[in-house]
Amino acid sequence: PVCAYLEKKGANSLHKMSNSDKGEGEPTEVIANTGETNAGMTVHSGPSFAHAVRILPDQDLVSSIQTAARQAMAATNSQAAFIVTAVGSLQEVTLRMASANRQDGTASNDVKTWKENVEIVSLVGTLTDQAKHLHMCISKDDGTTVGGHVMSGKVFTTLELVIGTIEGVSFKRQMDDSTGYNELVVSKKARKEDK
Repeated sequence: PVCAYLEKKGANSLHKMSNSDKGEGEPTEVIANTGETNAGMTVHSGPSFAHAVRILPDQDLVSSIQTAARQAMAATNSQAAFIVTAVGSLQEVTLRMASANRQDGTASNDVKTWKENVEIVSLVGTLTDQAKHLHMCISKDDGTTVGGHVMSGKVFTTLELVIGTIEGVSFKRQMDDSTGYNELVVSKKARKEDK
């Protein structure tokens, strides 16, 4: 397992601690503070594990990723998963574009679909047992790229996926009124002896 710890040192900085400083594999909670007003956040760390899977042609992109993430979390008794890396191709994909301004100045969340073979250039995101937040960049046959929030897709030749899990950390999604979206909430996973 890979393990990294951060510890608050002074008012405005975090310092990485080695495993021997905190005990091998023991998750820890620390506070980050950049010195800016209301910039404090809680950072939760724990050992991470990598889980590799190949998703076959014609499989649904999103449900396959969610299924693989659930299996990875179950294998490590984790409640937090993330995409480490992905390579492959899609025969169709639908992405939601960022809140770009239209020419008339109003905000939009345009959704675009490509029904053509594309390469996955990048795929990143966080997953819970019930939800996902995935962003993807694709390359079209002329080499141009486009990216956005993953809505749907179908695998063309393959999706070689590595999913990471974090022991002792829990990811949940909760409505954030300031953004209008269900945003990530990171917390320390309750231990069995704490229940």
